[in-house]
Amino acid sequence: MSKRKREEKLERASAEEARKITPGKMIRLLLKSLLFSLLVVVVMVALNLIGIPAFQNFWIQLAVMVVIYVIAYPFLMKEFRVKKVRSKE
Repeated sequence: MSKRKREEKLERASAEEARKITPGKMIRLLLKSLLFSLLVVVVMVALNLIGIPAFQNFWIQLAVMVVIYVIAYPFLMKEFRVKKVRSKE
């Protein structure tokens, strides 16, 4: 088997492994999502309590939540990302 075919096989196996939905992955995703939502709530409440008038507007709050989610998305979905596999030479 050539080195190229071996690398392609490893990449396919890695992609299949990343796509599998397992109970462990789902529990970690749930816990990270809960932690993330708690963090967002604390930030939003703190900004509202500080008295910044813009953060008392629903649409501004929603925009801030979306920005925080976009920043946190790679961390939240880390379990389902394809891992780079180095072949043994």
